[in-house]
Amino acid sequence: MEFVLDLPDIGVFVPEIRGPLNLTGQAARAGDDWRVDTAVRGPAGTQANVAGTVAQDTTLDLAVTGALP
Repeated sequence: MEFVLDLPDIGVFVPEIRGPLNLTGQAARAGDDWRVDTAVRGPAGTQANVAGTVAQDTTLDLAVTGALP
């Protein structure tokens, strides 16, 4: 499954931050778990990547990388 979220202005949810937010990703079953791979791009060069697995019992095994301005 692929997903996309585009917000023209994240300030609707976080008034202190203005500008667009884009989130794209994929989620797929891997046995009983879910494998996720997500990229987030925000205002002023903010970015993050999240990848890993979410177990059926909600245990997370995720790698997160990113950058802030």
